Amino acid sequence: MTAKEGAMNIGTVIRQLRESHKMTQDDLAKAVGVSVQSVSSWELNNSTPRMGVLKKLADYFGVDVASIVAGVDQPETIATYLFRTLTPEEQQLTIDHMHFLYAQRQKANKQ
Repeated sequence: MTAKEGAMNIGTVIRQLRESHKMTQDDLAKAVGVSVQSVSSWELNNSTPRMGVLKKLADYFGVDVASIVAGVDQPETIATYLFRTLTPEEQQLTIDHMHFLYAQRQKANKQ
């Protein structure tokens, strides 16, 4: 199964983590310092938690942020997840920039 085939959305991951810990939405909201409406909105995929809250969720549940964001059985990196959200043109620009940075580092290491 590829990461994409096994992927879940962030809301589903949060709901499953919450339910696996036998928590209500209110319990989770209090644990990470947000409103019950925020938790409900995430789980319905109407909104996404900000990075700071994602970190709190990950710490609370003992998982890494990437596994929440990517929603896959085999956690992928945040960079991989974000790369997949880019348009093909943006992906190519990103690859070109990475090649440039790599070449700069290689040049600096030779000096």
